[in-house]
Amino acid sequence: PGGEAQPIAEGVIIGNLPVGSNAIAVAAPFTVDGATRLAINSHQPTTGPVAWYEAHIKSNEGLDVMGGLFPSSATIGVGFSKNLGWGATVNKPDLVDIYVLEMDPNDSMRYKLDGEWKTLEARDIDIEVKLLGFLPWTVTEVGLRSVHGPVIQNNHGTYAVRYAGMGEVRQVEQWLAMSKAQNFDQWRDALRMQAFASFNFVYADREGNTMFVHNSLTPKRRPSYDWTQYLPGDDSSLIWQEYMAFDDLPQVINPASGYLHSANQTPFLVSAEADNPNKDDYRIEDGFPTRMTNRADRGLELLAELDSISEEQFYNLKHDKKYSVNSRAYAYLQQAATADLSPIRTAALESYQDAQAIITNWDLSTDIKNRGAALGTCVLGGEWLSEQKGNSAPKPVDELIRCTNLLIEQTGRIDPAWGDVNRHVRGDLNIPVGGGPDTLRAIYGRAMDDDPYLTNVAGDGLYYQVSWDAQGELKVRGVHQFGSATLDESSPHYADQAEDYANEILHDPLFDSILRESKIERSYRPGE
Repeated sequence: PGGEAQPIAEGVIIGNLPVGSNAIAVAAPFTVDGATRLAINSHQPTTGPVAWYEAHIKSNEGLDVMGGLFPSSATIGVGFSKNLGWGATVNKPDLVDIYVLEMDPNDSMRYKLDGEWKTLEARDIDIEVKLLGFLPWTVTEVGLRSVHGPVIQNNHGTYAVRYAGMGEVRQVEQWLAMSKAQNFDQWRDALRMQAFASFNFVYADREGNTMFVHNSLTPKRRPSYDWTQYLPGDDSSLIWQEYMAFDDLPQVINPASGYLHSANQTPFLVSAEADNPNKDDYRIEDGFPTRMTNRADRGLELLAELDSISEEQFYNLKHDKKYSVNSRAYAYLQQAATADLSPIRTAALESYQDAQAIITNWDLSTDIKNRGAALGTCVLGGEWLSEQKGNSAPKPVDELIRCTNLLIEQTGRIDPAWGDVNRHVRGDLNIPVGGGPDTLRAIYGRAMDDDPYLTNVAGDGLYYQVSWDAQGELKVRGVHQFGSATLDESSPHYADQAEDYANEILHDPLFDSILRESKIERSYRPGE
């Protein structure tokens, strides 16, 4: 079924907000100056429980790492140390299987497995809720489990769910081991713990090493079944017990091309053709993703066009604002631009024809002065959101009509300057920002219902450009979407980075302890 189209694309969705990410590494001999560079660019909501805040964690036992983490996190999620750094991007392998249980018609707690009846495990689960938003209350429900995993019973059947990472609780331990690593071998050993169910990682270090790995707990599934469908629950041979070893996962180490680019795409297209993992080495049952994103298409195209890359070109690559002519988005736009409008007999026909001309002539850029971006990103947004949710794309002509009407209603024209529509808002600050959904300069806007503009709600947040020169000296530049005081509206740091963020101006994040001490405004212990 077709999904409901929205004004803007949302990418991979958590809590109804888009996340995604870019992580790019380049190294000699591809770099002009022999440096090794890493772009750490995870895309998260700009506010809320999974918005990045920045921290530098240092101990007397060797820990010295800086980067982004979420509220209540104990360790850095993406970041760097003096010797190495890593970025993470969301991947979407098939990590969940659903089994249809054959139940005893005379006993709803018994299910058949290998010709014998087994009894479901049952236990009470206390769930704390609030009535009317403030009155605490505890509700007790019964949790069921088979040998496959948790069990769901409803009016059309009984199902068991088996998912990668069941019972795994060592995630914080692995994040800490990654943060404490001093070199490539130690960092890779940390990943061999395989405590994370998923995430791609792109790594770089001062020794010139780079790595991409499609990190996942990939079940070792029995061949000959379509594992994308429901599975028979009465055959124990379909209940997988092991995961693919870390060293067998799709990965690239020190590619001859000198570059790696991860942007939520298939793990088999992350570098030059000769350097990519071989898809034929894996089975369809492994469930690795096959999709591409515009950020992947565009980034790989730009990298392939270069014989070598400078620091400035690396910066420009991350902030690129265009859609690729090879992307799925472009193909959808062309369908909208050439759609048959002859059935339309209303006075609005001329506006829709004008909209088609705008899309046809659009240079696919989302810079703030661009007059095709508002319409173009709106039209492609419906397709992008549907793809993320696994729904059929809306008809391109319907999106063309919807977006034309929306822009006329909210802005009075179908070709407003993108900076008038795409806004970065923080408190009283309301400024234009370039970039768009699924561009390398990733900006995801929400709502044109009450205001004639989109508010940046996700995409680029805290991000870094990390490099080690040919002598191994570290240089870091970064910016946060708002500032270090993410919740304190009275703080001067509540929005002091917002304008630089919108203008793509990066700063020294003060990782160096001597430089940082010269900038200290206040020293305190949290809670005191």
